[in-house]
Amino acid sequence: MFGFVPEESIIAAALNEESRVVCTYRLDIHLIDDPERRHQLVNTLARAATVDGLDSVVVVAVGTEVDARQARLSRAVETIEQHGYPVKMAAHIAAVGEGELWCETRTGTTGLLEDPAVHELAVVRAVEGGTVAPSRDELTRTLAASGEGLDADARPDDEDILAAVMVMYDAVDTCAAGKPVDSSDVQAVAGAILNPKVRDLALGMGSGDRSHAAIDLFADVARRTRGQGRVEALAVVAALTYMTGNGPLAGIAIAMVKRRNPLHRLVDLLDIALQNGIQPSQINEVLTAGATQTAAQLGIDFIS
Repeated sequence: MFGFVPEESIIAAALNEESRVVCTYRLDIHLIDDPERRHQLVNTLARAATVDGLDSVVVVAVGTEVDARQARLSRAVETIEQHGYPVKMAAHIAAVGEGELWCETRTGTTGLLEDPAVHELAVVRAVEGGTVAPSRDELTRTLAASGEGLDADARPDDEDILAAVMVMYDAVDTCAAGKPVDSSDVQAVAGAILNPKVRDLALGMGSGDRSHAAIDLFADVARRTRGQGRVEALAVVAALTYMTGNGPLAGIAIAMVKRRNPLHRLVDLLDIALQNGIQPSQINEVLTAGATQTAAQLGIDFIS
């Protein structure tokens, strides 16, 4: 569900009348003490209630310290119920792993956690081409600089955009085939997305069959480049992962960009959307429309 196995976390899942999960929210467990983060939690639930219909909420605290996780679970539950959202279940557990003991605080019910790796959601994620990292740190490392430190090629002028776009699409096809991308192509792609029009077309790939290959490409570009090329590749990763429902990786990419460029417009918009629980489908619609418009202006076929 989160793209990684949560540790030291507060997790809230909003359910509709059919008990289907319509929204999830995770934050580091100590951050539930921050009024602003509690406000974000409530905003996320409020949007779920408006858009998808919210019938109840399940809250789980994951943490190694029993007293601390119980106290913070209580704080989360109190916050949610104060805003009129019924909590169906409130449970805490030391770690998310097979055989871990969980406890539901309302009823005192306890049990042993089954293997999360064979859970229905994990299987669905695997079928869709996603993976579940062992931890958030492990997920972060997928975007960490590799040390190669390649420089991006020069930003293409408008008359060179078509050639730059074709290099980008070819590199996506290379990733889709499971082949490594040459350093020269990494530099070319990093330079290409410095042009906003090329970046628009890159974002458009989040809506189609190329989405996972595109994420793989731009994550590779982010790892292997430095400077503005890395920043823009991370911004594209943030958008594509948001569009495909991988909020945790999108959040990590957003944070990495904001450390280098706090005023990055695209990432700032994604950050606001993520904090306010905007659904991936809505982001998808906006960015795909932008890509389609850019393709029409350039007189090329939009490839998603």
